[in-house]
Amino acid sequence: INTSLTTVNRTKDLLRQMRMDRQIKILDIIKDKKEVSIKDMISLIKDCSEKTIQRELLSLVASGVLNKEGERRWSRYALAIR
Repeated sequence: INTSLTTVNRTKDLLRQMRMDRQIKILDIIKDKKEVSIKDMISLIKDCSEKTIQRELLSLVASGVLNKEGERRWSRYALAIR
């Protein structure tokens, strides 16, 4: 049981790291471009799905890091602090 618990914890740590890496990549792009849409992001981030990028952007909005303007496919994302 202890071995499988260790494996689960390592997997969780890996997933957290992957998420942080994606969010850092997203923030770096937004810092450079000032404002982006999900379509902009999927053309620049090739290693994850559009839905994953959308979830990450919404998570960053919910945490107050990004502002979202517009609805649906017209949504634009920018840093909350400029």
